[in-house]
Amino acid sequence: MPKVLISDKLSPTAVQVFKDNNIDVDYLPDLGKDKDALLKAIDQYDG
Repeated sequence: MPKVLISDKLSPTAVQVFKDNNIDVDYLPDLGKDKDALLKAIDQYDG
């Protein structure tokens, strides 16, 4: 199953669309504010 990081604010409905299509989603909207933390985390994801 693909794994996606959403690091910006997005509506709960949009996040659910990913889940409904069998995409593993980590919704971490505050992560996008911290460039270093984002760079450390991003390699764990497919998109």
